[in-house]
Amino acid sequence: MYSLEKKDSPIYNLVDYERKNSCFEDERITSAVYNKHNQTTFMYTTSNGKINICDLRESSDFHKRPSLTLETNSKSSRHGSDVFKKWLNCVSSASFVSDPNLLFSRDYLSVKMWDLRAAHASYNSSIGSGNRRPVFSAQVTDYMERNLGRLLENDSLDDRFFMDISPDSKYIATGGYDRSGHVMDINASSNQVIKTRFGADRGTPAGLLKIYDKQKKPIGNNQKSSDVVSIHLNKRVNLGCWSPNANNQGKHTLALVFRNCIYLYNGSSQKSGSLNKNRHNM
Repeated sequence: MYSLEKKDSPIYNLVDYERKNSCFEDERITSAVYNKHNQTTFMYTTSNGKINICDLRESSDFHKRPSLTLETNSKSSRHGSDVFKKWLNCVSSASFVSDPNLLFSRDYLSVKMWDLRAAHASYNSSIGSGNRRPVFSAQVTDYMERNLGRLLENDSLDDRFFMDISPDSKYIATGGYDRSGHVMDINASSNQVIKTRFGADRGTPAGLLKIYDKQKKPIGNNQKSSDVVSIHLNKRVNLGCWSPNANNQGKHTLALVFRNCIYLYNGSSQKSGSLNKNRHNM
């Protein structure tokens, strides 16, 4: 915790993870964010799949026991092995929304919604996992889970992706491979794949709209498992954010970063079926 009046050093150390060694097994903090709607609450995520929610009114030492802990606990059951678990469990980022009872997280394969009411009830009754499971886990892409072995060979499982919630709490933006970003509605019923193209005309549809089935996986998957070979794993959209204010048409602008370019998009995937490209900056 820092004070803006005293910029030389932090005023208090809230969480301290001591590194035992330099191996992957050490738990690392991957993101931290304050709750904009409740200034006494913040959360931080870790490489071991934990989302720790901390309330400054309860304590100032959250390393031993945060106010609430959620665990992603991803399982690669299709492959019959836990060899990928340490990568799949790593939480890249998490975010609060305007609804105080919900939050969202992004791991390697999916975006998850969590209900804090059920989690708090479980946490207060038992330290076990109980009902602390996500409301849903929506698959971001339809090719990664089937190709984890190849992704591991390419050292791609260490990649992390941003996630940002629109100011009106209606859309989720996150990163992906093949120079693409993704915009999902808050209930994960659709996923618009936005491919950042240099020189694309303004006002043109930005990408392909995919619909989710009841298992929160994209419908209409006709790719073969080997299609990951054609995906550019080195062309990753790893940064992006929503504009805090809407324009005169009531739309929020989304910025996606690919290499040395910033691409700006606006529109509504829910209303028109596509986001439109606005412009890009070098």
